[in-house]
Amino acid sequence: MRELEESKTMNAKEIKKFKEELLSLKEQLLSLVQKTTRDEKEYPSSEVGDTIDLAADSSARELLFELNHNERKRLEDIDNALKKIEQGVFGICEKCGDSISKKRLEAVPYAHFCIKCKAQLEKPG
Repeated sequence: MRELEESKTMNAKEIKKFKEELLSLKEQLLSLVQKTTRDEKEYPSSEVGDTIDLAADSSARELLFELNHNERKRLEDIDNALKKIEQGVFGICEKCGDSISKKRLEAVPYAHFCIKCKAQLEKPG
């Protein structure tokens, strides 16, 4: 409950700081995704080569695709956080409704969950 009170006291200056950070992260990720996409296109698809070369090319393409997928997911999370700022609900845990601590938001400004809920979601079983 103390965390919820902390969130309510987050002032406009702090919200602006988080928004600027999110926009900067978004710009960096968009640049990375575009570079990764260009790199994927530059990789030869199935040129003549031995089995090891083909396997190495395939692994490299899979890695580039996975990086691209992960970065796109992070972009979605950043966009979601920016929408929350506009709606006035930034920093609220999507599971329990309590606030996400400023410390957590400073580490992961696009966090969906407070530390307690995130830990519960990551528990095995």
